[in-house]
Amino acid sequence: MIGEEGKKLAGQAVVSLTLGILGIISWFVPFAGFMLGVIAIALGILGEGLIRKSGGTLKGEGFVWTGLILGIVSVVLAVLVLWITGSMLGFLPEWSALPKI
Repeated sequence: MIGEEGKKLAGQAVVSLTLGILGIISWFVPFAGFMLGVIAIALGILGEGLIRKSGGTLKGEGFVWTGLILGIVSVVLAVLVLWITGSMLGFLPEWSALPKI
């Protein structure tokens, strides 16, 4: 990109993206996918704040947003897997037993 040569890549952005990808890959292991997703979201939020406060010296907004989105998807998938597994084992109510709105 033009004008991007002097900017450093924010470390939180890279870690957020990496953990988001790992969370998506491990969504079928509910606690791993959930925790990786939550950490990816937290680091994405921190990374976005650092990039904004850096005054243009840091880059990586695309990494941050991608990590945030993947983290959210990972958390949602992990919660769904926990819910379905819990329903199948009898620990949680089935979908049909939920109150109708």
